[in-house]
Amino acid sequence: MRKILANLEEIIASLFLAVMVAVLVANVCLRLTASRSIIWLEEIAYLCFAWVVFVGAAAAYKRNLHSGIDMLVKALPVQIKKPVAIFGMLLTLAACLIMVGLSFNFAVQAWEKYTPYLYIRYTFIDIAVTAGFVFMSAHCLAFIGNMIRHGDYAKEMPLYRAMESLDAVMSGTVDTNFHSASMRERGKMEGE
Repeated sequence: MRKILANLEEIIASLFLAVMVAVLVANVCLRLTASRSIIWLEEIAYLCFAWVVFVGAAAAYKRNLHSGIDMLVKALPVQIKKPVAIFGMLLTLAACLIMVGLSFNFAVQAWEKYTPYLYIRYTFIDIAVTAGFVFMSAHCLAFIGNMIRHGDYAKEMPLYRAMESLDAVMSGTVDTNFHSASMRERGKMEGE
């Protein structure tokens, strides 16, 4: 269960991505073979795309894959690094929470708006933004916890113990060194 929760965004984004790709491939095949396409499949792809983008952004944030300018923080002395890093993370948390509120209001206001063919309420598309920022807010809190408890100001340690490594996926091979280092790190975290 921990593994599922630690990788929840990746699971959600992967499911929506699989549906989106299947729907788009089916529509392209129909267009090529029957010279026709099913219009409502594009609505499904549009809905899936919103969820892939915003929940995927939260997954990337959790893994510290978004670009950032942290040269200044890394160059600071340790006594100053801690408050600056925590202040920066609190600003990020505030921005995420503001976006949660704004995007939720936007999704609620879209309740009466429907897609043209399937009559799906736009709320189900727009709520993807809220979900993404809720996940990012939770990760901000976890990053702040790591900074306070472990002194991880550069966000170098895994955010969750059960989080899967993407190194093997990205390189196409299984990196046994990563898994053993990750297991050692997990042992240290559990021992504290």
